[in-house]
Amino acid sequence: MRAILLLVVLSFVMESCTIYQYISSKQTVPVFSEKNQLQVELAVNPFNFYGAGIAYSFKDHVGFFCDASYYDKSYGPSEFLIGETGYFLESNILDFNGAIGYFNRTNRFAYEVFTGIGYGTNDYKNIDYRFPDGINIGPNDTLFFDSKFYKFFIQPDISLNLTDKFHVALSTRFSANNYNLLNKRGLDSIQSVNYRYGTTFYNYFQGNQSINIYAIEPCLTFSLGTDFVKFKQQFIVPAFISNKKVNCRPISMYLSVSFSLYELSQKFKKSASLK
Repeated sequence: MRAILLLVVLSFVMESCTIYQYISSKQTVPVFSEKNQLQVELAVNPFNFYGAGIAYSFKDHVGFFCDASYYDKSYGPSEFLIGETGYFLESNILDFNGAIGYFNRTNRFAYEVFTGIGYGTNDYKNIDYRFPDGINIGPNDTLFFDSKFYKFFIQPDISLNLTDKFHVALSTRFSANNYNLLNKRGLDSIQSVNYRYGTTFYNYFQGNQSINIYAIEPCLTFSLGTDFVKFKQQFIVPAFISNKKVNCRPISMYLSVSFSLYELSQKFKKSASLK
């Protein structure tokens, strides 16, 4: 319990006043046990993240999932008066994923292996307002970039039922991400950009229209509930397995609720037959 509380505190501290360019999106970990299980999940993060997903086991040991998420956060006022100084940061990330995989279950243990693809957009804005002479009315340094990305990933997971209502799952997403630059401003004239909060995508887009980033994202998911409804808490700690390291959120925390529609429908059918 103390370890969970520590992860919660760290996730709040690292997110509160920071804008990130790479966010580990929530991982869908359905923990299938049999055919025809249909799950719908809604997820949030306290800092402007929203997600939704669906998972379905269409065969005895084969299932798929699809999910979507959106991150939108800004920091600082977007306008300054003459004589004032400051900066404005904004990041918008839209992410779609789909995967198919194998699952198996034995008593208290279950394991799954999914292979999937993803697509999304990543828009970032960094405006530094400096008015040394008190005359300028526009930003001194402006850095924009809009990009789209494609990803291929493999995501294995293993779960343990500690009780009938509580289980823990450990998953890891190995991903290859290809970013393609769509629009840019302020990139070509800057040789080495080490702007606020560490190394940015700007360094890699210097003279490049496309870059590849490889990541490994271990994830721990706690689930509490019944066969019909489960409440989940998830922690992800990303790392990069290439020489390209970007400004990413060190710890991502997500809260979600999952509805098992198949189990709910079976319960309703059973209740109706008893009347």
